[in-house]
Amino acid sequence: MIPGKLAVWLVRNFDICSCSLPLTNGRLRVTEHDVYMTLALTKGPLEVAEAKSEMNCSRWGRRIKRNFIVFAVSTCINGNQRGEVNYLVLDTLLDLSKVRELNWARYTMAVLFSSVDEWKKKTSRFFRGPILFLMLCYLDWVVFKVRNVKHQFPTLRGWTNNKMKSKKK
Repeated sequence: MIPGKLAVWLVRNFDICSCSLPLTNGRLRVTEHDVYMTLALTKGPLEVAEAKSEMNCSRWGRRIKRNFIVFAVSTCINGNQRGEVNYLVLDTLLDLSKVRELNWARYTMAVLFSSVDEWKKKTSRFFRGPILFLMLCYLDWVVFKVRNVKHQFPTLRGWTNNKMKSKKK
């Protein structure tokens, strides 16, 4: 479970123009490289494209790899308030041999920008964006008096729910 107060603080204070979060002495700039270091999502040369609308996806049901990627996108990167699967990236997954060549880091950053902007405009109280990434990136780069989390790659490996809760603002 993601600590709610920290999540709200991060989304409220994320500046989409400078792509950064405020720190006591400056700002923490968030980049595609941070997505890679935090979640180990690739920065390949191919763009992740979203469809204009959801399509009939029944023909994809037997593909476990596609299903897992769609699940990961729906839960960790680009969710929705209804808790439904996000099929918009399915066209990008037609050729599974190119999944590692996709720039998932850039896609995550694009979703972060649009979801923060949408949330700040109060079109929804629900934040659909990659809050886990934003939280782990922030927690990992901010210097704490006592660092009880080993710095490792990807960052996701070192942070447990209890460690995140102990670092709340």
